Amino acid sequence: MAFDKKPSTWLGAGYVADDSGHTITFNTADAASNKLLAELTDAEADETTGDVRKLVFAVMEALHAAWAAQAAADRPTKLTIYKSSSVSGSTITNTYTVVTVNDITAQDVADEPD
Repeated sequence: MAFDKKPSTWLGAGYVADDSGHTITFNTADAASNKLLAELTDAEADETTGDVRKLVFAVMEALHAAWAAQAAADRPTKLTIYKSSSVSGSTITNTYTVVTVNDITAQDVADEPD
């Protein structure tokens, strides 16, 4: 196979985009199905009472899991997502590194080779 850039290929049915409303929806752990952000509840995602740290963690976990689930031959060459973890006592520190190769004239992700 080859790299497939469609978000639905990577994120599945738990991801929905509405270009008429300019919104992107991610299903949380409270969704009936397609729990894309399994680390996040609806309450934690609430725009006024939620916790942005939990939102960032859940999004990074989902993106890294989607990256890791792709066969090496199907991953893009202009985007990589790395995760490393270390344990100290009763805590785990996760470090996520996202690398993009950008077209300098447009400040956009560069095209993949054909």
